[in-house]
Amino acid sequence: AHLGSSFEVMCTDIADEALDLARADAEANGLRVLFGLGDLFEPLQGEGARLPHFAFFNPPQVPGTAGKWRGSPDVSLLVPEDDATLFHSRFCEGLQLAPGGVAWLGVNWELLPEVLRLCCAAGLAASFPAALRDLSSAPSALVELRRPAEAEVASVGAEAA
Repeated sequence: AHLGSSFEVMCTDIADEALDLARADAEANGLRVLFGLGDLFEPLQGEGARLPHFAFFNPPQVPGTAGKWRGSPDVSLLVPEDDATLFHSRFCEGLQLAPGGVAWLGVNWELLPEVLRLCCAAGLAASFPAALRDLSSAPSALVELRRPAEAEVASVGAEAA
């Protein structure tokens, strides 16, 4: 949003409370940001909606209670005990980007092999520059995702033949 008026920034969340905090932060920093209440890419649906060129998602990754998910900030870090990659999977499968777009996905280091498998299964090219540490000092990675261009897919298919 600091890059100027040629960029449009949209923040989406399923919790009103999270959007209220993001609005206050954007206002305090003089940023022009659009806000959409909804799950992942829901707010980008509809007539006249434009696909983003960039997307960033740092999903919940801490195994915990499978309580009320929608609109509850109390469980904003928690995923079902038996599926720590639930939100990574939904993001990769539902990723909507403009042609040439790039997405970044925050991943707990322990989940990285499974998340990379999910990304590849969704037809995404994934790379990551280095390990990071999140606010709790847990090792993590910021995975860069792209959809291969049709020409690249055709080239890979021709090489395999």
